[in-house]
Amino acid sequence: MTAPGFTIDTPRLEDAPAIARVHVESWRDAYARLLEDHEHWFGAPALEIARAIREGLGAHHHGKDSQP
Repeated sequence: MTAPGFTIDTPRLEDAPAIARVHVESWRDAYARLLEDHEHWFGAPALEIARAIREGLGAHHHGKDSQP
């Protein structure tokens, strides 16, 4: 029996939200119960950090200087 073939595509900027969602959900599922302040890592503060990163990546992608 042969294994099915597959390809690995190079991620694009528009793939970032889906990749980030998988990353965060897998960490939350694996580690949230171990963290005393899991809301900091997976709640509103984390979403604000993600928004800032996303805006910075968009500015960088379009050749603009990002502001912190």
